Amino acid sequence: MSGAKRRTNESDDGSHAADEQHYSSLNPMADPAAHDPTAEMGEFEDMWEDEEEENVIEEQEQHHGGNMMETDDGDDDEDGMALQQDEDEDEDDNRLPEVYLPGAPLEEGEVLEVDNSAYDMLHMVNVEWPCLSFDIIEQPIAEGASLKFPLTAYAIAGTQAERQPRDRQDPNKLVLLKMAQLRRTIRDDEEEEADIDDADSDTEDDPVLDSRTIPHDGVVNRLRVAPQHNNIVCTWSSNRKVHIWNVATQLSSFDSAVDPEALAAPVAPLFTFSRHTDEGYSIDWSPLVAGRMVSGDCDRNIFLWNPLPSGTWKVEDKPFRGHTASVEDLQWSPAEQTVLASCSVDRTVKIWDTRNKGTAALSINAHNSDVNVISWSRLVQYLIVSGDDEGGFKIWDLRSPAQPAAEFKWHTQAITSVEWHPSDESVLAVAGADDQVTLWDLSVERDNAQAVEEIQSVPAQLLFIHQGQQELREVHWHKQHPGVLMSTAGSGINVFKTISV
Repeated sequence: MSGAKRRTNESDDGSHAADEQHYSSLNPMADPAAHDPTAEMGEFEDMWEDEEEENVIEEQEQHHGGNMMETDDGDDDEDGMALQQDEDEDEDDNRLPEVYLPGAPLEEGEVLEVDNSAYDMLHMVNVEWPCLSFDIIEQPIAEGASLKFPLTAYAIAGTQAERQPRDRQDPNKLVLLKMAQLRRTIRDDEEEEADIDDADSDTEDDPVLDSRTIPHDGVVNRLRVAPQHNNIVCTWSSNRKVHIWNVATQLSSFDSAVDPEALAAPVAPLFTFSRHTDEGYSIDWSPLVAGRMVSGDCDRNIFLWNPLPSGTWKVEDKPFRGHTASVEDLQWSPAEQTVLASCSVDRTVKIWDTRNKGTAALSINAHNSDVNVISWSRLVQYLIVSGDDEGGFKIWDLRSPAQPAAEFKWHTQAITSVEWHPSDESVLAVAGADDQVTLWDLSVERDNAQAVEEIQSVPAQLLFIHQGQQELREVHWHKQHPGVLMSTAGSGINVFKTISV
């Protein structure tokens, strides 16, 4: 989360009393029923509910106020000491928090707190196993619909579960999520009844989680939903297989009655491709040709998939060959049906035409380390962003690719995900292994006259830093809810909207 640092108040027993943080969490798979696809998978759990708040208040009264109440007819010195202690604590409470930049050391007595004023919405999803990859499932909505709280969002994620000797089957699974009643964050400086732009702000319904699971053979290295059919999902498995799934039954069960037997029935992939010679992490669906996709592996191969009228796929025998190391990510052109981009551990970004698999149409020596991820802008069709293993990312103009159009080195560890904003051509989101999700606006330039000396090291284009997750993997914009993002990490999934975008 966007953070601020503040000195804590120490009670008599040495414990720290931190301010309330206004975001909710949910745990979809903490219950044994999670292995039953028909079971309730959990609910949002407010980590700081009123009942808990009352307990904190009572505990503080025991530590701080108990002796005071007993000294009404006692020693005046004890009253004076208690009064002075309260005054000191009031001074600490009134001290303004400082903006925290990642990597800065904390002084003794300082803690990081989420800055609620920086978020329009912030929710957390706790999961049984980390999810390396996920995708947002778009649902039909009214044309021209605007962002209105409370929100409902659908997503599907794939787990990275560790198989134990006692496990009879692979514990990995696909997890479909429906997150409803996602409300606007209550900020520290406003009352709960203040001007909240909720469609039904008079109600106090808690956020609600519903979920379904499908067993998956192997860790889900990468997962993508077909853009033209939200029930068709492709997964890259750690066992060197690429699967295509139909999740229509599970998806429809969130909002309509479904035969329990149908929901509980084993789900097999629609199609499985087993000719990759190594596992991989790169897949992408064509935004222009329904059902067409590509998959790349760690053995340098890229395979083209074409849909057949029978509802299955034909994977072409001859792969694209040109990279000299693992293919890390793939992106189709938003404008040309036969053009796609790839990036690799060989430090290059390549542009391919499906009509010529033997040679890349363009090869860019993009970075000085592994190129982990790429994203092709859907709004400015000649722009690609690439992120490397050393924390840098670059913007490439394909009309003049000899040099990057822009480059940034803010993150201190590998870039794990990049994605252009779906409706703002200059904005993009970047996730890094340094546990930051950063939002950037490339159209911003620093006004030197207004620059503050302490933040000269912060790029003018950096809009926002989201922290609080560990081992970040992917970040995606929600195309139907402007400005809303989801990010997955080893510590769970966040759903949030900042005040910056």
